[in-house]
Amino acid sequence: MSAAAIPTAKLDDDALLLALNEPARRRDAVAALFERYASRLRSYFMRQGVSASDADDLVQDSFVKMVRSASSFEARGRAAAWIWQLARSVWLDAMRHQRRQGIQLSVDEADALAAPEAPLDLKDCVQRAFGSFALIEPLQAQVLYWAAVDQLTAPEISELIDRSPGATREFLSQIRKRLRNVLSICQEYLS
Repeated sequence: MSAAAIPTAKLDDDALLLALNEPARRRDAVAALFERYASRLRSYFMRQGVSASDADDLVQDSFVKMVRSASSFEARGRAAAWIWQLARSVWLDAMRHQRRQGIQLSVDEADALAAPEAPLDLKDCVQRAFGSFALIEPLQAQVLYWAAVDQLTAPEISELIDRSPGATREFLSQIRKRLRNVLSICQEYLS
């Protein structure tokens, strides 16, 4: 069976990124990658403080950049890291553009930064504490998300944050300690 005959849903991310370079397979590859990554990229952008509509725009920009940059991708089992690096680049470009334009926070974004009312239960407390942590330390929150949810390895995360794998492991350790301190406010819900 040729690679062209293999359904894109069965291809790994490396193969899908390589398929972006083949005009006959590009549409299916984009659709499969979009299904796998769009919601996670949207969540990432929103954790960075971007509004929902702007996050949707950044997801679209990420996929446009993915297609345009696919020829620079080298399959080494690191597709997820490459995609996250690309998304981070899109977000940073948007923030630079926003700074140059002098754009202020919208009313919705300002409300989101306001102090929330008291948590109702342990889960609510943890979510709010982590949300506050993410507002104060967006990079640290994103690194934890990549490690815990996306299950990226330290070497993959090191590429995204431009640190050595050893420094990244130490950074993750420091972040976890800091988060434990932040989450200590939720201990009253454990009893």
